[in-house]
Amino acid sequence: MENEPNKTPDPNTEQPNGTLDDALAEIKRLKETTVSRDKYDQVRDENKRLLEEFVNGDFSGRGTPQPEAAPQDLKKLAKDVMRGHRNNVDYARAALAYRNEMIKQGNGDPFLPVGERAEREDADAEKAQRVADALQYAIERADEAKNPAVFTDTMQYIMRDPPGIDAILAARRAK
Repeated sequence: MENEPNKTPDPNTEQPNGTLDDALAEIKRLKETTVSRDKYDQVRDENKRLLEEFVNGDFSGRGTPQPEAAPQDLKKLAKDVMRGHRNNVDYARAALAYRNEMIKQGNGDPFLPVGERAEREDADAEKAQRVADALQYAIERADEAKNPAVFTDTMQYIMRDPPGIDAILAARRAK
């Protein structure tokens, strides 16, 4: 028996550890979770081409790195914010573009308190970011609806009046 060669099981016969149903289920699972040879070859060729481009420093194909956006002129953006006669969504869009460029160029956040007596706190940066996020959300909603009035409605929903504001405003009007 020691000299007997190892026998490999015949794939056409049913194995004692599994049934024909188990084998069919395994084949079905493999068909669902594997890719065709053509698709595999296509992806492999694309990866090979991209690797060769990277190694050779030739970025002529899809793998071309995108150049960084050139810094925008802050004066032009500021003038755009101050330009009159436009709807609220366009104003907010211009204000956010100005803010993002200011931060990107390292000039600070224009939504933060400024002045001789202004004392910035850690919470101020969080609040400024919440304002920017709210503006961006309202802009996106208006763009989805293709209606600038949705921006104002969304901002009114987000910025609820504090309790008692009606009495304060009535007292001011009475003066």
